[in-house]
Amino acid sequence: MGTALGDHVSLRLRRALGTDLCGAGTPTAIIPASERRAWFRADQGITLNGSTVSGWANIWGNGDLAQATAANQPVYTASAINGHPALTNADSVRTMTGALTTKIASGARWWIWIYGRMVAGGAANRYLLTVTAATGGSPYGRSGTSATGGRVAAGVHNGGGSFTNALFASAPDGKPHLYEVGLASTAQPGVGFVSGSNLGSTIASANTSANMGTEITIFVNSLNGDVCEWILKEGLPTAAQQRALRQYFRTRYGDI
Repeated sequence: MGTALGDHVSLRLRRALGTDLCGAGTPTAIIPASERRAWFRADQGITLNGSTVSGWANIWGNGDLAQATAANQPVYTASAINGHPALTNADSVRTMTGALTTKIASGARWWIWIYGRMVAGGAANRYLLTVTAATGGSPYGRSGTSATGGRVAAGVHNGGGSFTNALFASAPDGKPHLYEVGLASTAQPGVGFVSGSNLGSTIASANTSANMGTEITIFVNSLNGDVCEWILKEGLPTAAQQRALRQYFRTRYGDI
């Protein structure tokens, strides 16, 4: 087993000194410190076990992802989308889990951005990412509506008292997108975006229970695809933050 020590050293230096992770136009500069919960990027904080990934460090230092079982570790793809690396699940067995140290506050609103690609595979209820309020919160089913045309819908399911806030793939189109899902109001359904296009109210019963972030999982129910990067903030983004974050992804990855 090998550890990508250089990646961890680089990540610590970048955190301490501030470079492309902290400069103008980066998520660190755009999102206030009090609202930063998770930022994972496939070119940072990766622990390799040969060609697979056993650990993925949160750039903001608020809880990491891991997979101890080698056969279930995501594959590291050095040039997955537009020359950028990604964690890949191509055989319906790869996944990673972890937990936030500082979780989303009970009743708080939130927003997730995730850049990646979804392809066929896995069970009926497939997710790129789930964030739950209890360990083992299973996204067995959806309470949101399905989007059409190979799009994505945002789903929330209350499984055994554990709210699951997720990006749900109803008909993956195999193309890279910037997926977004957020709880716009604690009294209203959540909203979802694909490549900047509003899917409307795609969460039927969104909420934030206490301890959201107790468990985070990527490639849920064996969804095949790639994850290049994802961000979770507490609270809604302002219009200026939303524009800036989308521009960040557009600048980094090209067409979102």
